Amino acid sequence: DGESTEPYAQSSQNASVSDGRRINALREYARRAQTLPFMDEFGSKDPDNKLRRICDIKQQEFFDLYCLILDAHFVEGSDGSYVMLVWDGTDAPPLPPSMTTALSE
Repeated sequence: DGESTEPYAQSSQNASVSDGRRINALREYARRAQTLPFMDEFGSKDPDNKLRRICDIKQQEFFDLYCLILDAHFVEGSDGSYVMLVWDGTDAPPLPPSMTTALSE
């Protein structure tokens, strides 16, 4: 419903006071971000609108990406390519246990 503050998962029952303040600040940011001008354009039927959330990207479709870059790594031996870890502000459920990645091994 977008208003729930219940997490879909949690790693600890004991958050520090600092953690609690940070969580509340992130929740407030998420509420404010819903009113940013570019957010109104998500889902627009206008064919010239290139704004998309990461979860809405389709193959061979041009788009503008508004996101927070969490990390970037230069790809050795490439022509200047980077791999970026980004977040578009949406929530995502955890991966199923059957899926493994180099990060989870």
